Amino acid sequence: MIAVLLPMLAIAEYVVLCYLTGRMFVALIWTELPAPTIAGLPVLGAGVLAGQLWVYGLAHIPWNLVTLLLPWLVLGVATRKRFGSAIGSDVRRTTVAAREDWARLDTFSVVLVVVGTVIALTYVLNLITEPLTGFDAFANWLYKAKVFYVSHAVNESLLILPGTGDPGGLGSSVDYVLHREYPPLFPTMVATIYVIIGRPDGLTGKAINLLFLASSAVAIYTIVRSMLGARWAVVFGFLAVSLPTFAKALYTTDYMGYADFAVGVCMLLGLVNLHLAVSGAAAVTRVLAAIFAVEASMVKDEGGVFVVAVLLVLGLLVLRPAWLGGRRGIQRMSRFLPYALILLPFVGWKLWVRASGFHQEHVPSLSDLVLGLPYLPNNAIRIASDLRPALSIHSDFGWLAVAIALSLALLVVDRTRYAMAAGVVVFVQLLGYWLAWLYSPIPDFIVVTSYERLAIQLAPMLLVLLAIGLRRYVDAGEALPAAPSWPRQAGSEGSPDVAS
Repeated sequence: MIAVLLPMLAIAEYVVLCYLTGRMFVALIWTELPAPTIAGLPVLGAGVLAGQLWVYGLAHIPWNLVTLLLPWLVLGVATRKRFGSAIGSDVRRTTVAAREDWARLDTFSVVLVVVGTVIALTYVLNLITEPLTGFDAFANWLYKAKVFYVSHAVNESLLILPGTGDPGGLGSSVDYVLHREYPPLFPTMVATIYVIIGRPDGLTGKAINLLFLASSAVAIYTIVRSMLGARWAVVFGFLAVSLPTFAKALYTTDYMGYADFAVGVCMLLGLVNLHLAVSGAAAVTRVLAAIFAVEASMVKDEGGVFVVAVLLVLGLLVLRPAWLGGRRGIQRMSRFLPYALILLPFVGWKLWVRASGFHQEHVPSLSDLVLGLPYLPNNAIRIASDLRPALSIHSDFGWLAVAIALSLALLVVDRTRYAMAAGVVVFVQLLGYWLAWLYSPIPDFIVVTSYERLAIQLAPMLLVLLAIGLRRYVDAGEALPAAPSWPRQAGSEGSPDVAS
């Protein structure tokens, strides 16, 4: 019993600390937030704490509980009125909304709540009781977390092949097994848990996905509630916790894509805040959409495509009108400066990987791309053939193809500004996956070993995409600000800019 309770208490403490950190970070500028944005604050806080440890490593500051929490305690005292007001607002709004929704639930909705809770709790129990499975779990993500924690630094050069004593160097075998070019945010988040509990522990570190599960379920519930009403929100919330990643926990303890779900949730939160921003919500949603996109890119490389997609939509629909409406050069620059600062970790990491010379076994060079052009049609045929089993009714993720087609079709029919924005983001992400497969030197291997992982990444976003597509057909919910039809004239944007 103690072996179960201790990891539960540790991960619960971590989730609370991440929420408080994220709330304090945002409250420095904004206190009132939309409910779906509040749902993402624990993930934001986890990224901020991991970034703090990263900076500590660069400055040779020791990693321990005091150094981790002391700056936030000082900041909390200095901003106690503003921070206390923000926390109080979150608690009041959450309590009122929960009471209202519970009073509206019918028998079917209650059954979904109960069954969904059982699935989620079973998944959490597996996280904290079952040993690590899957090569990536112990040889990549959690091994890196342990190395970072022991060395008090986020330095991929310190990674060695276990049992070899090889200090790394530039051996291709080291990079092939340990993938030192992978972004370090996820293992650094796990290392943050080790700092909190005072030791590396794989089971507790693995339980970090409780953070992402909670944020994704609440974010999906609240965004659907605002569009379709409480009953539909329960249905989509149930779908969020009964995805194959979690439903498998009812009958197996197999590896279930730790970092893939994490990057999927970061992309989900980026899409949610982007949808709010394009729908005319507060300016904070624009900034947070970019932050969550960069978080996704720092968890796994697949998030890099998402950064491009989010910035594309923000630039065309939000920032371009703000630029055209700016009266002075300084005023214009002030609107774009936050986004340049947000991109610094992403750009800095890419430059550091290139400077370190880490090998990327499956990434073709520019010459490979040019020389491989004649083979692209054959590659496309082979990829389509390899995907056929994944799209069958016997696959855990076969429904994704139907969901993608239905969602994008609904959005095309909708043609509102916010619907098309969400569709563009998901379409660009899908296009990025396809091009990665198409240009891979080993497409057969990549497709077979990656389609389930990519499905885990896409599934949370597809739920939001489907809800946006259904919005015009469901007469319920707390309607978000009315959005004009697509396209819109440049310069007609009236929502406040980042500097406001």
